[in-house]
Amino acid sequence: MVASDHELLADFQDSQISWLSTVGSGDQWGTQPIRQLNPTASERTRSWVERSEKHAQWSSDWCRAFVADAGSNAPVAGLVLDSKSPIYVRAVLPEQDENDPFIYLAYLLSNRYAGEQSKGSGAVLINFAKDQVRD
Repeated sequence: MVASDHELLADFQDSQISWLSTVGSGDQWGTQPIRQLNPTASERTRSWVERSEKHAQWSSDWCRAFVADAGSNAPVAGLVLDSKSPIYVRAVLPEQDENDPFIYLAYLLSNRYAGEQSKGSGAVLINFAKDQVRD
């Protein structure tokens, strides 16, 4: 990944919001681009990419972010694996430590703007994630 890939992750969210609103899910997911709705969205995606680029060994700061591209080098999907649980999980499960590690799939979105090129990219990234966490 490169530093600017954090913007791709936010773009993928925008592509989904746009698509979801066209299929009648606008009330649930909203209709505004993610950066308008949540100005800190780019900060979160930037944090994931920066933490991933450190290639830290397993710790509470461990994170891996990936962007998949099609044969034409068009970005089609993104995935983030994180050692930090989402806030809603912390209310149910205690934070893990290095002796009891969990890896959370924090982000998995395809790029709806990529059209047919993104078809199946989510499944490919899920399988890729399984391989990553087995290592």
